[in-house]
Amino acid sequence: MEKKIRCLNVLGVAILAMVLAGLNHELIAQQSGEGSAEAAGEKDARRLVKWTTLEDAFLKTNRNRIILRRYIAQQEEQLKNTEGEEQKQEVRKKIGEVRKRLHRINTAMDVIYGVAEDPQYVYNPVQSTVYVRVGTVQETFEEVARMRDRLRRTVADQKNKLDNAQDEDTKAKLQKALDAVVGRYQTVAAALQTVFGISPDRDFSYNPDNATLYLKVTDDELAEIKQRLAEQRGQTESADDDTGSAK
Repeated sequence: MEKKIRCLNVLGVAILAMVLAGLNHELIAQQSGEGSAEAAGEKDARRLVKWTTLEDAFLKTNRNRIILRRYIAQQEEQLKNTEGEEQKQEVRKKIGEVRKRLHRINTAMDVIYGVAEDPQYVYNPVQSTVYVRVGTVQETFEEVARMRDRLRRTVADQKNKLDNAQDEDTKAKLQKALDAVVGRYQTVAAALQTVFGISPDRDFSYNPDNATLYLKVTDDELAEIKQRLAEQRGQTESADDDTGSAK
């Protein structure tokens, strides 16, 4: 039990360090511009590589969600017709793994596309159906991105208060509050990573004019990305050639 607690504490410290290290990587710039390299008179020499549009990210994630649901339904049907306990266990294992992936996607989409504080209800008289308008892809992304940045700043503030606390009672309360906000930050950050591929340890830039995310990279990183893409293309072409030969 002591070993498990120690592991959890180490994990918590690692997550906290990652959160604090990314304080300058805000997706939606604050109106004041404080803390940015541009505001400090420094020019960012990194290049911007197109990562994804907000629309493409939503469509891809939603498509994956539909595919996983269909796969689970197919596997459950197959399970009914499967004989032998060993074979059934194999099918159940596949279903369990896919359910986890589907849960991760559902949670992410709920975090990002269910954030409307004042939902707008739309009635379709033709279908006699009520719909809830969540918002445009831009509105939902920007709201969640701001939420992530606010939570990250709150983590830093709470950590500062905890470090300066004197008595154990106050420290315990502050630690509990810090754990809660770190947990919330993790949920939001995981949602952004699942839908948009945004990693907390990388710096991204968001252009609201074309609703597109860009990855900031150095010249060396860009060369490495190009090399990886070339290798992947080579592997794909090689696989295609092998398939053609097999025919």
